[in-house]
Amino acid sequence: MNNLYGIVKNLLLSAALPLTFAFFAIGAVVARQAPEPTQDEINHRVADIMESTLQKGVGTTPEGVRYTIMNISPTLQEFREIKKFGERAIPSLGNYLDSADYRAQNVAVKLLGSIGGKAVIKLLTHGLVKCSSMAARAIAVANLAHQNWDDVAETIKWVAVNDPAPDVRKAAADLIAKHESGAETR
Repeated sequence: MNNLYGIVKNLLLSAALPLTFAFFAIGAVVARQAPEPTQDEINHRVADIMESTLQKGVGTTPEGVRYTIMNISPTLQEFREIKKFGERAIPSLGNYLDSADYRAQNVAVKLLGSIGGKAVIKLLTHGLVKCSSMAARAIAVANLAHQNWDDVAETIKWVAVNDPAPDVRKAAADLIAKHESGAETR
C-alpha cells in the first residue's frame, strides 16, 4: 500500500510543475490586452458608428413615402466604445458638428457628452454656437451641466441670453438658477 501511495505521490508531483507552467502560460495569454487602436482605426470606427446610427430611423412607407426619424442614438455598446476611445475620438466627432445634417450634429453631441471631461468643453461650446440643430444645442447644454461649473458658467450664461431657440435659452437659464440657488455644487 505504501508503495502505491509513493507512486501516486510521485506522479502528482511530476505533473504539478508542467500543469503549473501551463496555467501561468494560459493566464499570461488571457491577461494580455489587445493593442491600443491607432488614430486611423479610431477615426474609422467613429465614422462607422456615426454612419450606422444615422441609418436608424430612415425608411420608406408601403406607399413609397420616405421618412426620417429625427431622435436617434447610438447603442449603449457604441457609447461605451466611444468613451473608451476617450479624447482620441474627439476630433472625429467634432467634424460632425459643422454638418448640414441635424441628426449628425445631435449624435455627435451625444457621443461627445459620453466622453466627458475638460477636453470636450471646447467642442460642446462650439456646438452651442455653430450647430444649426436646436436639439444639438439643447443636448450640449445638458452635457455641459455635468462639467465643472467654473469651466462652463460663462458659456451657459451666454446661451441663456443669446441662443435663438427659447427652449435652449430656458435650459441654460434653468441650469444657471440651479447653480445660483446652491442646488449644484461642483
